[in-house]
Amino acid sequence: MPTLERSHEVLTSGPSLVVRGSNPTRQGTFCSRPGAYGFSWQWKLSGPIDAAARGEALGLRWPDSDLDTLRVRITQTLTSIAWTIHFSQPKTAAGPRPIALDPMTVSLLREHRKRMVEQRLIAGDGFVNRGLVFCLPDGSPHHPERVYQAFKRALKKGDLPDIPLHGLRHRWATLALEQGVNPRVLQDLLGHANMAVTLQTY
Repeated sequence: MPTLERSHEVLTSGPSLVVRGSNPTRQGTFCSRPGAYGFSWQWKLSGPIDAAARGEALGLRWPDSDLDTLRVRITQTLTSIAWTIHFSQPKTAAGPRPIALDPMTVSLLREHRKRMVEQRLIAGDGFVNRGLVFCLPDGSPHHPERVYQAFKRALKKGDLPDIPLHGLRHRWATLALEQGVNPRVLQDLLGHANMAVTLQTY
């Protein structure tokens, strides 16, 4: 029977890129350049964390992350209504879920956490501790629309295909299937309510 552990074995068998179908050199620059376009955490974290939707990634919390066991757990999502940020539960019963991480992603997350500690020291009492993995220097959450706009600017500057930010999740899912991940496991990783959604989409 397919398991999360089996998906981890398949998905960590080789490196994955955030954006496919373009110049490899430009892809590498886009993903690995320190501070790339202000959102390097989003562009560099290619791998199973792409199974999370944008709002789920922006709502990810350190208390829900176990880097020693290569796991994070989706427990909340961040959305914007009339430009105001809201935290809420995932939209389906299957939304709260664990996601297996590859060693490269975990290494990047450890580096990111170290930078966050430095930022917190600089911010001092002005730091708002929400436990967010991805946040502004003062601890405030990123606005999802600003992330989207930064992503589009980065694609243009990197001379990469113009894809929607959600396309990272779709591309990751497609690559996962190509690498042999069972659709039932993929359904769990993506948080789809049922298998039909997964099969119809991918």
